[in-house]
Amino acid sequence: MTSIEEKLNQVERMIRECDLDELGFAFAILNEIIIDNRATNDQIAEALNLKGLIVGGPAPCHTEYEEDETGLIYYLKSFNYNPRNSSVSLNIVNSFTDHDIRQPFTRENKPAFIKAYEILKNDLYDTLNEESKNNLLSFSAKYDKFKQEIF
Repeated sequence: MTSIEEKLNQVERMIRECDLDELGFAFAILNEIIIDNRATNDQIAEALNLKGLIVGGPAPCHTEYEEDETGLIYYLKSFNYNPRNSSVSLNIVNSFTDHDIRQPFTRENKPAFIKAYEILKNDLYDTLNEESKNNLLSFSAKYDKFKQEIF
């Protein structure tokens, strides 16, 4: 029997190899993890995050939600399982590029962007590598704009 961690590692390899035929199989593996009663919240969060990477990257055709082709819906679900996962928060923030914001589902979730940005900046900033810090800083103007729009 393959462990949940082994399955997650297998899917990560599939994503890195970017074999579109295999990504459908990867989605099935991730769905198995999500419903596995032995999976921890962190493992479920990682499985959902990986689903978002598949949809937001090489294979938006695998989304289970027609309103979202950026992976954001999976990142938001992942965030609910583990809001302290910097990878998930970065993926939420990165789902708000000028291209992605044209999607109504993304525009409706600006509060999630604000929350993820604030957690990264205020709580997890010291754990980020330089590339992630610079990436986060590149969204500071968008954060200010969204904050003004909402509050």
